Parts: sequence; structure tokens; C-alpha cells
Amino acid sequence: MSEDALLLVPNQDAPPPVQLTEFQKEWREFASWRHQWLLSIVILFFGPVLLMWPTKVMISEFVIDRRDQFQIWFLMNLTGWIYVSVCNCSRSDPFSHRNRDEGYQTFIRFMMATPALYFLGPYWSLVEPSNDTPIIFWEFFNQLETRTGIWYFYAYTYSFYIIPFFISLHFTYLDRSPFLQQIMITREALAKLTAGHWLILIPGFFFVMGLISYQMILMVLHDRWYYYVIGVSAYFALKALYILYLRIRGRNYHIHIHHNQIGAFLFMLAPFQNPVSAVMQAIAAGVYVEGCARWGIGGGIGVSFITE
Repeated sequence: MSEDALLLVPNQDAPPPVQLTEFQKEWREFASWRHQWLLSIVILFFGPVLLMWPTKVMISEFVIDRRDQFQIWFLMNLTGWIYVSVCNCSRSDPFSHRNRDEGYQTFIRFMMATPALYFLGPYWSLVEPSNDTPIIFWEFFNQLETRTGIWYFYAYTYSFYIIPFFISLHFTYLDRSPFLQQIMITREALAKLTAGHWLILIPGFFFVMGLISYQMILMVLHDRWYYYVIGVSAYFALKALYILYLRIRGRNYHIHIHHNQIGAFLFMLAPFQNPVSAVMQAIAAGVYVEGCARWGIGGGIGVSFITE
């Protein structure tokens, strides 16, 4: 057999190609090119955007109203949607829905909801870019620790709001992890969990409950709890009415609350100006934006029951 023919014979001793998990594929995509988009948005775009307002204040020395905070929130929603659509979902058109028949309807509804959500969270959490604006860096009962100055505004907004928001835009990556895929709230799944799962679940549960309890304490102290109760009650009242409608019509259904709705619940739970609340609100907002951009907002008024 010639030497050229030997080169065509496959090596029987060669190991089979490694099969990558979905999580490994996502991570390779992020490491190869998605991180460039992320860094460009967070550093090259929002860095100069935030610097524009402190510079304007120091030069003109007038008090800027809350339109600046809304502009930051609006830009975060817009760039967050584009990043998820282009990078996480690899869509050629960043404003289209995953279901091409819907066109731009989901994006339009998403942007129309941006002003309403602003008054439920960022209105209270984002601070004015002014030398005279006190920024609360710690609050517990009647104990306050504040800082004043332009660069505290920059550090607070950038570190505790923008960066956590864009990190949480990768929430669905968690669905690709084989380790986390085994965690389901069913009797059969819980019986199969390993010690490693419980070492994550138990501390994680108490950590999340601690964060929620902290926000509830602040809600009572600031007398804002009834806004949240009214909003959540109205949402579940609509759900209940929809269930009643399906029962009357004799249609089958099962309940499924999308993670963008869970993000919205937690987002509204932290309307306070301090690093803990800001990070929690930013992460929840990122989960909300990621869910809307990747999967959609849901039918009608957001009722997420899947009918059969």
C-alpha cells in the first residue's frame, strides 16, 4: 500500500470526538465573540454616557431632574434587548421576535412598558448626577450611611446597577448547565439530588429569603408596601379570572410563570436607593429583559397559561 493510501485510512486508535454540552457550547460562543459585544456596551458605551452627565453638572452647576435617570433606564432596556437578541439568540434582525410572524410587536410592547417599570423601580433607586445629591450606601431601620459627590454617583450607578444588569442578561445560560438541570421542584427530582445540590440550594434559599426580608423591612419603613401588594394582587387576580374563563369554557391548561415575570416581581420588590437594593433590582431587571427578548412577553395582558 502506498504512503498516500495509508494517509487515507482512519486511525482506529484515535479517541472519539468530545461531545460538548449545551452549556459548554454557550460558554465557547461567549468566550469567542459575545464578550466583545458585552464589554463594548458596558465600557465603551455606558462609560462615556455616564460621564456626560457629571461633566455637565460640574460645568453648568445646575440641578438635573429625573429625566437623566429615565434616559439611563431606557438605554439599558434598549441595549439589553439588542445584546440578547443578537448575541444570545444569534438573530440577524435584533428587533424581531423569535416567531417571525409577530414581527416587531413584542419589541414595541416591551419598549412601551419601559416608562411604567421606571416608576416602579429605577425612579427610586437611580440617583441624580449632582454634587449635592446624597447617595445611601447602607440603610437598616433608622441607620443611614450616605456619600455625596459626582464620583460616588458614577461608582454607585455603574457598579451596583449597570454591571449586575448586563451580567444577568445571561440568565438562560443556567438552563444549559447539566448540574442545575437536575434541580426541579418535584418529589421524584428532589429525591435524586446529590449532596452538592443541597449545598447550593440550602444556603441559596436562605440568602434569597434574607434579601427579600430586607426589602420587605424597607417597604414597611418607607410605607411603600401597599404599592407592591396592590400590584401583585392585581396581577394574580387577572390570572385567577383567566383560570375561571378556561374552566367555564372547559379548556385544558397548565400554569407556567415565565422567568421574565418572576424578574418583574423581584424588580418591583426593591425600589430603594442602596447597593443591596440596587443590585437586586438590576439583576431582576436583567432577568426580565432577557426573558422578554429571548422568549417574548406573553399573550394579551401577560397571562402565561399554556392552553392545550
